[in-house]
Amino acid sequence: MTPRSTCVLYETDGRWAVALRKAAADLPIRETRSPERWLVHFRESPASILAVAAPDGCDAVRFARLLEASAQLQRKFPDMCLVVLLTEADRSLATAAYEAGAAWVQVGRWRLDPLVRLVRRRQAMFPDLPAETPIESIWRKLPWADPPE
Repeated sequence: MTPRSTCVLYETDGRWAVALRKAAADLPIRETRSPERWLVHFRESPASILAVAAPDGCDAVRFARLLEASAQLQRKFPDMCLVVLLTEADRSLATAAYEAGAAWVQVGRWRLDPLVRLVRRRQAMFPDLPAETPIESIWRKLPWADPPE
């Protein structure tokens, strides 16, 4: 089975991953410390959630770059869902996150229930696909319907 929706978590320190796993150990979380790795994860699971955790004390310019990188990814993967994770100190960045298309902005690592429900709803909307062989994948992309028998 190929997962169509997971949670790709970008953060620099691992604190959000710990909090999310504590809140719901069954969540499919793929951690990354580099925006360059986002593309790899979304090629495997194109309807995933991109959870971007702004680094502590993130300035507006750096935050804008993260949001622009996520917008570029969303142009390639329109089923993607953006979630922004902020510390209480960075609460002022929430408006910019919503303006950039975030479906949810989580401020603080407590009361993660709404975020967990969002991830689970996305999983239900985009169920796993059965694994296909390379030949099946090629035939599926061709303009005619079925492979020859």
